[in-house]
Amino acid sequence: MLHYQLEAIFGDAAVRVANYLNVDHLAFGSESGDINAFLKSR
Repeated sequence: MLHYQLEAIFGDAAVRVANYLNVDHLAFGSESGDINAFLKSR
């Protein structure tokens, strides 16, 4: 859910940077797949 909050505050760029750094993999594990699918669907 952190990425959705980041997007609301900083925009899509912040989400993409976080995804690039694999922050989602470190912090959320399986949730990262949902984040990647969300980004690819845009």
